[in-house]
Amino acid sequence: MPIAEGSNISFMDIYVRFGHASFFTNYNQEFRVTFKEWDGIRPLTFTIALLGTMVFPQGPSLSINTRVIMLAHTLFHGHLNQGQVKYYPIAPVILSDMYRALRRCKEGHRYFQGCNLLLQWWILSHLAKGRGTQQLHTLDNNNSLKGLNDVLFWADLGNRKTRGRWAQIFSELREDDIQWMFDRFISKEVIVRGHRQLVLPLPGIRGIRPYAPIRVLRQFGRRQTTPPNAYYRIYVFDIGDDRVHEASEMLREWKKRFNG
Repeated sequence: MPIAEGSNISFMDIYVRFGHASFFTNYNQEFRVTFKEWDGIRPLTFTIALLGTMVFPQGPSLSINTRVIMLAHTLFHGHLNQGQVKYYPIAPVILSDMYRALRRCKEGHRYFQGCNLLLQWWILSHLAKGRGTQQLHTLDNNNSLKGLNDVLFWADLGNRKTRGRWAQIFSELREDDIQWMFDRFISKEVIVRGHRQLVLPLPGIRGIRPYAPIRVLRQFGRRQTTPPNAYYRIYVFDIGDDRVHEASEMLREWKKRFNG
């Protein structure tokens, strides 16, 4: 499969090779595997295409960063570490790229190079003020996403459709307008800080970005503070095709993090 410029692959190159069961005959000489083996790879390629275009989008060209392939592979097969296969969540990776994309948009870039759907869901869920104080509860049989949609339906979102209206909402936003406590958390234990730093490094597809747990403790009904900007600068950098600088140190920050 051809690799596009800058360690990217084309979405169409994936689709014409794996998008339909009949496509195997067009590239069977290239695959050099049986139809059964090829068919077994298709769920992985679908995940790569989905993550590469919807969760970690490169741009309007629909090219996919090759790091998405490694990420999708670990979702299916795990990561071999010291003789053991371990599986890791990809939420930190998604959040890191969204933080990076938000910063780039603030600097003037017009394309949001992150998961737009998750950003919209977060905005709507936190700006649709609920009634009274929400309490944390464990996961139950209720459909939480449907319940959230019901809340949003009654939150007068029909009057927030235009860009000008959203600009007005953000400019006039006050503390009491935000739904700080989100009642669909299922964990009573939260991460407070890293091992040596107040912030934790979020490994992304395109770079590293800092995450400050103490800034979101209010969502758990706890007191939160804002650390000085100096704490954030140590984990703000993009990564190229080389190995991530100080990756072992960042891994230790996560392994020895403080929970509360």
